[in-house]
Amino acid sequence: MSFRVHHSDPYQGKDGGPPKEISRLIQARAATINQHAGEDEGWAVWSGRRNRRFQLGVFLSGKPGPSSLSFDHDSWYGDLNLDADHFCELPVGPQIGLRLVAIVEAVLEVFSRAVGDDPPTSLRRTKRELEWLADGGTDPGPGTLPPLRVRRPSPMPVERFWELVSATVDERTGAFLLPWKEADKFTARMRLLIEDLDSADHAAHAESVMGYLSADVWENVRASVVSLGREMYEHVRATPAVLGELIMTTEAFDGGEHDLGEALLYLEGSDSD
Repeated sequence: MSFRVHHSDPYQGKDGGPPKEISRLIQARAATINQHAGEDEGWAVWSGRRNRRFQLGVFLSGKPGPSSLSFDHDSWYGDLNLDADHFCELPVGPQIGLRLVAIVEAVLEVFSRAVGDDPPTSLRRTKRELEWLADGGTDPGPGTLPPLRVRRPSPMPVERFWELVSATVDERTGAFLLPWKEADKFTARMRLLIEDLDSADHAAHAESVMGYLSADVWENVRASVVSLGREMYEHVRATPAVLGELIMTTEAFDGGEHDLGEALLYLEGSDSD
């Protein structure tokens, strides 16, 4: 599954943890969130397009630690550490599930900004929750959440990055031979570089020859520029009009075997360290 929420209660209702009845409600609602996510075409599209997974753990304790989002190879992991009172202040009932859903949606908003992509950020409410709200119940919202520290791979040094791009002529050479940890650093640097091409002028020149560009296609176009090497990248970055000419005259933008941009942007790397 591309998206999963889980909650565990090591305290079993003791020593600063939530009461068992609240913990059971949270666990049951987390299972429903996972079921709905599995039925959500938006998550299937997001996962298939990016080949990424996201797993969120919600932990309650008397002394919560820091909360974070971290990236490891092809998966994102979220650890949300909350005070047990975050749920205990609510009556036992639909409010518990509604708060959990609102919390997860708030985390997904942060996650969406962190990945520079648009995973689904809205979750379904259950029939019981909707009926309770329709009868005048008040959605408790997420409450006050702790800041989420976003931990990403450090970008590869610029010189090393461009050396690898120069050595990459197909999917059997250069960057495609990197182990996964180095591949993550490579893609982190590449994302910084394509962000520098995300200007209105660059987009206008690309659309002048390609027509309307979806977010995915525009991202791939910029990745293809990077795949052409440092000299061409810097030329396009400084002179947006060059991009339109390149698209019309260079095979790197035709989606064929010479178009390595997208494959480099989503480089997986090998399993070796």
